Amino acid sequence: MKKLIISLSFIVAIILAEVVLTCSNIFKNDFYTAPPNSGFVWKLQQGDLPGISGDSQVQFDNLGSRSTISLEDNHKKVIAIGGSTTACFALTQTKTWTALLQQKLGADYWIGNFGRPGNSSNHHVQQIEHLLDKKKLNDANTVIIMQGVNDFIGYITFKDRYLNSTDYEIRELAFKHIPNKYLPFPQNINLYKLFKRVKQKLIRYTTKESTVEKIFDFQSLRQNADLIDTLPDLNLGLDHYTKNINKIIAIAKINNVNLIFTTQPVLWRENLEPELEKRIIACGFDGDSHFFYNTKVMSEGMAAFNKRLFEVCKSNKITCLQLSQPTEIFYDDVHFNELGAELISDQITSSIK
Repeated sequence: MKKLIISLSFIVAIILAEVVLTCSNIFKNDFYTAPPNSGFVWKLQQGDLPGISGDSQVQFDNLGSRSTISLEDNHKKVIAIGGSTTACFALTQTKTWTALLQQKLGADYWIGNFGRPGNSSNHHVQQIEHLLDKKKLNDANTVIIMQGVNDFIGYITFKDRYLNSTDYEIRELAFKHIPNKYLPFPQNINLYKLFKRVKQKLIRYTTKESTVEKIFDFQSLRQNADLIDTLPDLNLGLDHYTKNINKIIAIAKINNVNLIFTTQPVLWRENLEPELEKRIIACGFDGDSHFFYNTKVMSEGMAAFNKRLFEVCKSNKITCLQLSQPTEIFYDDVHFNELGAELISDQITSSIK
């Protein structure tokens, strides 16, 4: 009898906890690329990353966007989608290219930065669809998408994952929060989500190596590696990329928004100066092993993906900005420093205006 009472009490406690979590709305039952009304600080020492002056404050609004002003109904709404070169987590809130774009366009505009590190066009298809479906964003004027590098690297490092991920696997990486109806049991239970969040925080707190230290580790690994001078055949990856671009264009047309793609700027090029070679971290992972390509073939591969993006946009009469890429705008091989964010925002501002 005592065991039965204990068991029933335990079940009741679980049910009550689930009810409380549901009523508190801690876990949003909608699509969010980042936790709404949250943030963090990336601690950076002077000189850690070339061209970046100090700590980075990262803050997300109630839409999960890294915006710098409050969204009002009278704003011309611009959505920015991309990977880490859009998210710009190494740059403090007011120094990202989207924040600078906001300043240059003026108070009539609201720029929502929904960039999510590691995301490729696979994820952008899902993001443009679900973000434009939000009540506050379904009258957005413009969507800017900076993509290509995660498609290229994703294909040459995890070919099968890039080409054959399921919709569920893609959604998991495209969004921090997903509506319960898209989640399998028990992932749609709030208690499960709570335990998962606690576990993730414990892992972060117990991880001794910082993000900057990881960057230094990859740079060191590459400097001591035998570099590969031949890329795999890119045709399957380029064809998959083309399909995704066309899906994004179709969604934009259905929603009657102005779509602007940008090519992906990178530091990779032939005969790169030795000092700049030390900044490169691009690599592939295969289990516990690492492999690195030389910057000449990486440049050629990225050029092929940028060319395909431009061609598809041209055939569909969609704007595609071919962004310049001077070497001084990067703190590693693909991410922008403060000068880079300034330059990129200048180029995009003129297009929107």
